Amino acid sequence: MCVPYKEIDGCESQFFCNHISHFLFTNLILSHVSFPGRGIIDTTSGAYMLSPVRYEDHHFMHGWLVYNKWQAYGQSKMANILSGVGLTKRLKEKGIESFAVHLA
Repeated sequence: MCVPYKEIDGCESQFFCNHISHFLFTNLILSHVSFPGRGIIDTTSGAYMLSPVRYEDHHFMHGWLVYNKWQAYGQSKMANILSGVGLTKRLKEKGIESFAVHLA
């Protein structure tokens, strides 16, 4: 998904669809994977290399003036990877790991 600039509830659309929605869904299902040997799989892409997360402006608040659809896509995929790393750190003691995978 590499689309022109659009906002959804004040968020850049690719970041919202590719990361925020995954994050919210993961939090909804956590209570159902609360026993050892279970994992959480999130999709990412090799496109994560196109952009780091723009922490200072991850929603491209200047919109089309600074928007690069490939950079936006890449940062959404990088955010999924970083989210998985954080989730594993928080849940590893419970035997739950998070994996970000690139489906080829």
